Amino acid sequence: MSHRFRESDQLASTFDQTNGISYYSIPFDCIEEFVITPNHSAPWVRPSKETIASMPIFDGLSLAAITVVDNEYGLQRARSILNGKAFIGFDTESKPTFNKGETSNGPHVIQLAVGDHAFLFTPHFMPGVDFALEVLCDESVLKVGFGLKGDRGLFRKKYAIEATAMVDLARVLKQVGELKNEVGARAAVAMLFQQRLIKSSQRSNWSKFPLTDRQIVYAANDAYAGWLVAESLQNRGVVLARYQ
Repeated sequence: MSHRFRESDQLASTFDQTNGISYYSIPFDCIEEFVITPNHSAPWVRPSKETIASMPIFDGLSLAAITVVDNEYGLQRARSILNGKAFIGFDTESKPTFNKGETSNGPHVIQLAVGDHAFLFTPHFMPGVDFALEVLCDESVLKVGFGLKGDRGLFRKKYAIEATAMVDLARVLKQVGELKNEVGARAAVAMLFQQRLIKSSQRSNWSKFPLTDRQIVYAANDAYAGWLVAESLQNRGVVLARYQ
């Protein structure tokens, strides 16, 4: 958002090279609704596959910071940590299909993550899934992630809900970074944090329960990576709500 100044308004400005932000001396009677538009240092460069492969592994959440919500205690913990957050990292996992005409009937795992914790919800404890669906339908909370169009369709088909306030970070990064194409979580983590997000568990059987430790860490960090990317964009001055 920018303020509409009168032609007679004279503003003195300085530019912070480190943070890419312009600072203005604003006349007192013009201060209402003025928001500075940051410099995002665009265009950004998407790292090559070879460059990403040479990066250190993504420093994500450990098992100790992840809760698989399979009982009432886990559900109450999810409520206490996730309620009131402005934005939540979001992703889903579904059983992969390998044969023509085969359907997945996913999602089989719903992941929600914030700054220091992630929660996984599965149909094996439906009260947890019901809470996750409440979050997805809450217009006051932004859900941030990658490739969300497909996820919205899955929830519409399986649970007859319309997920709201969804921010697809692939689209945000394309516009903000002036990129030719949209990027996924792996490329985004490489661009912003110079780390390599591991995707090796993507094609595992997500409908089988209990999940393995490897699956739990993978799923949680997909959502957590989205949260970190969103936080980084906000710190750069990007208003995420504009991209719903």
